[in-house]
Amino acid sequence: IIFSIKQISNRCQSHRETQSGKFYEITAHLQANTSNLSFRLIFLIS
Repeated sequence: IIFSIKQISNRCQSHRETQSGKFYEITAHLQANTSNLSFRLIFLIS
């Protein structure tokens, strides 16, 4: 799970710079899986 978060966070950072929509899509997908992870990712990216 940690590796997944790191990979996703890295991708989110890249996508965030290009398009915020992608970042929101990724966070939404994670929220469906686990609220905790989505919150953690949002904080890391923010």
